[in-house]
Amino acid sequence: MNDSFGGGFTQSATDSKTESKTEGTLPVFIKMILLQNDIEAVSLFGQDHKMVNLVAVVKNIEHSSTKISYELEDFTGRITANLWIDEDVPRNQNIMINSYVRVIGGVRCQNSAKSIMVYKIDPVGGINEINTHYIEVVNARYAAEENAGGSTSNDSKMDVDVHVPNKSAGGDAGIADSDLEGLNAKERVVFKMIQGALETTVEGYHRSEVYKRFPQFSKDEIDTMLERMSTEGLIYTTVDTDHFQACF
Repeated sequence: MNDSFGGGFTQSATDSKTESKTEGTLPVFIKMILLQNDIEAVSLFGQDHKMVNLVAVVKNIEHSSTKISYELEDFTGRITANLWIDEDVPRNQNIMINSYVRVIGGVRCQNSAKSIMVYKIDPVGGINEINTHYIEVVNARYAAEENAGGSTSNDSKMDVDVHVPNKSAGGDAGIADSDLEGLNAKERVVFKMIQGALETTVEGYHRSEVYKRFPQFSKDEIDTMLERMSTEGLIYTTVDTDHFQACF
């Protein structure tokens, strides 16, 4: 995965100057939280945002007497989100593993490990909400730059391409050889198939469609390829964990 968010997304150090605090929530990808140093915020163009808003897949749920821990994943990384149990507040019973959720919460850092303290967690209504969140993250970055006067701070930058899945690109547009470096011949043809969905559908291809397209490959082989390409940031899951779309 790329490691930058297009400049301005700063890695704040604990001994740096005091940053301005902001109200409201910042739409983020998980990696934007993970790349911060030991601060309980996401720093963007000199502004520290303690409240974040993210959309991700629930990969695991653990219950204890005091909290519910959700392991969340988007196409940039994984993070734990903790919902502390309050007897006076009803729990959302509709949160299930492998479903998309929207989380609003505060950034927490303990022993350099990042997590989210959940204030609100709800199921995502559909693919449009997921895509809208991607757009909101990009818009928030450019709005922060504009508010900062169009110039970046002197802090060390992450220069990471946001790498939001491109729904308008088709074919091989914008693909460099380095993007597919490390993939073997079988993985490349499977990727090309999934990439073709960019022109036709936002949901991408179902796992079963990949099985049918490549009967010469075993299902286990294809599952391994899909998992690896997901890990490498080349593809991501959409409406469920069996639909895949290319990231570019």
